[in-house]
Amino acid sequence: MIGFFLIPLYTRYLQPADYGVLELLVLSINIVTLLIGLQLTNAVAKFYDSAEGRDNKNKVVSTAIILIVLIAGLAFSSLIFSSDRVSALVFGSAEYSQLFQIVFAAAFFGIIMQIPLLLLRLHDKSKQFVVITLIRVVVTVGLTIYFVVALELGVLGIVSANAIVTALICGYLLTTTLAKVGFGFSSFYTKEMVVYSAPLVPAAIGMFVIHFSDRFFLNHYSTLEELGLYSLAYKFGFLLAPLLIQPFGLIWGAKMFEIYRLENSHDILRKIFRGYAFLVITALFLLSLFINEIMIIMTTPQYYSAANLVPIIALAYALNAINRLVMTPFYTEKKTKFIGLINSSAAIVCIVLNFALIESFGGLGAAVATLLTFGFILILNVYFSGKISTMRWPWSSLIKIIGITITLFILSELVDIDNLALSLAFKVILFITFLTLVYYSNYFDKRYVKKMVGKIRTKAQTITQ
Repeated sequence: MIGFFLIPLYTRYLQPADYGVLELLVLSINIVTLLIGLQLTNAVAKFYDSAEGRDNKNKVVSTAIILIVLIAGLAFSSLIFSSDRVSALVFGSAEYSQLFQIVFAAAFFGIIMQIPLLLLRLHDKSKQFVVITLIRVVVTVGLTIYFVVALELGVLGIVSANAIVTALICGYLLTTTLAKVGFGFSSFYTKEMVVYSAPLVPAAIGMFVIHFSDRFFLNHYSTLEELGLYSLAYKFGFLLAPLLIQPFGLIWGAKMFEIYRLENSHDILRKIFRGYAFLVITALFLLSLFINEIMIIMTTPQYYSAANLVPIIALAYALNAINRLVMTPFYTEKKTKFIGLINSSAAIVCIVLNFALIESFGGLGAAVATLLTFGFILILNVYFSGKISTMRWPWSSLIKIIGITITLFILSELVDIDNLALSLAFKVILFITFLTLVYYSNYFDKRYVKKMVGKIRTKAQTITQ
């Protein structure tokens, strides 16, 4: 969300080529983080849930922290000293070695603080989690504006601001967490967490390829300018992730084991599926409807063409959101090998699609390749999760509201209204039509909807009073 909030700044103080450089820096560090992070957060959640007694639970957390500090410290120290070669590998020049040194340092602190942040979620301390996150956002945005606008540091200012704030937040979280859990190490939990997480590493690498390999293809087949435009479109299409997918995932990753053990877990999962899918599809429709107006407000004319790609990318991430739930049996049944298999297979499909589409169609080809790949993942997830679980998701309801969404969006594209006020009014009517059609499609039990509306009214009245 920091990157999204700063779009007006980036598009006014950075050229599309600079935006492309920033994107490649972020992607490069993400690759390294996936390899070094070992996907330990999922393992910590699993074994923290199953550990008996406070001492054992604390030992799971402290063991994970010690393990990740040692591994990340050695790895990132080596990378900082090799930054010239990394810059030459990514950009064909050592010109950006200083930038790589800074992002490597930021990534080191970023990996470590994931364990303390997970512990807050496991203890249901969502308010404290939100306060820390908001402080990080506000300070990072403020420092970035100062570095970029006042000091005119460009990309250097952006990565420096992130590194400084990440280091400070990490220091605070690490200190307070170790004060609570102590400084213990368990070889047993080390082995168990590594074994559990091992299949998730190739799975995460595969997901990285799916999310970001198109940037490298665009950099090879096109220009940094086109890469910058596509990266901006991706930033908007990716909005579903920080607004809905990631917040849900933060809670779901900590709570799915507890819910899955309940006797009526399948009924609860189906209700969660309906509500979560509705929120995701609603956000998708709103973003797709108003993206042109949003782009005009937040960017400059040289970036407006990026709006055409946003609905495709947003639909891809709507499918990815559904995937998060469908994958639940793989974690709860200790079948994480399926996640590695599915994501690795999908990564190969993604690369083939990138080869086939990007050279000829540029950013449009990259967006379509992303959408097709997430659709492929969903098909595999449904198939393999059905093999290991009796859980059956309400697919017919989901297909129904997706059909409503696509139909109304096509209608909005076919009707061209030059007047801005009339265009906005027409789109508002389409959104109200969307909500009405969903209501009368029996997607939700009408009694449940009326009950929820009543609760919202009561809450609103209480706040007003």
